[in-house]
Amino acid sequence: WLARTGDMTQEQIIFTCFDMPEATIGQKIDDMKLDSKKVRIGYRICFPYVEVKVSGIDCKAASERIMRELGKAVIGKGTTTLQDIVSKLLIKNGMRIATAESCTGGSLAGTLTDIPGASNWFERGVITYSNASKIEMLGVSHTTLEKHGAVSEEVAHEMAKGLLERSGADIAISLTGIAGPEGGS
Repeated sequence: WLARTGDMTQEQIIFTCFDMPEATIGQKIDDMKLDSKKVRIGYRICFPYVEVKVSGIDCKAASERIMRELGKAVIGKGTTTLQDIVSKLLIKNGMRIATAESCTGGSLAGTLTDIPGASNWFERGVITYSNASKIEMLGVSHTTLEKHGAVSEEVAHEMAKGLLERSGADIAISLTGIAGPEGGS
C-alpha cells in the first residue's frame, strides 16, 4: 500500500516466507544494516509462514535486497499465500491433490480448501485416525503398523501410496504423528 504524508510517500510491502526459521530470517535482516531513517523492517510468525514487512519511504531497494537475501524462502509478495501458489501450480499443470491425515484430523485439507476455486484441484481428504481406518481406507499393511507403528515414515508412505491408488488424484500427501497435550511429533 501507499500513503502520502506531507511531501513524502509512505509504502508498505509484505513478503510471505516459508521453509526458513524466524531466527534465520531475523539474522539475515539484521545483517542487511538498512537505513532505519528511511525504512523499517519487521517480521512475525503467522504459522506456517513468517511475514516480513517493509515500510517507510522508498522501500524498493530494501525489498530487492530482501528478495536476494531470503531467496526461495519468499513464496509471495502482498497477500499471496502458500495455498494460492499450490492452487496456481496445480491448475497450470492440470493436476489434482488429495490428503490422508491422522493426527491433524483434516486441518491440512481445511487449509487447502479454504480458498475459492479449490474444487478445481482438490480431489478429497481422508481422515484415518485409527489403525483400522488406515488399513480399511488406505490399504496400509497390518504388518507395517505392527513393525513400525502408526507414527512412522513407513506408514506415512503407505498412506500416501494407498490414497494415490484409490483417489484418482495426481498428488497425495499423508500426515501421521502424535499431537499434544504432552507434546507432538
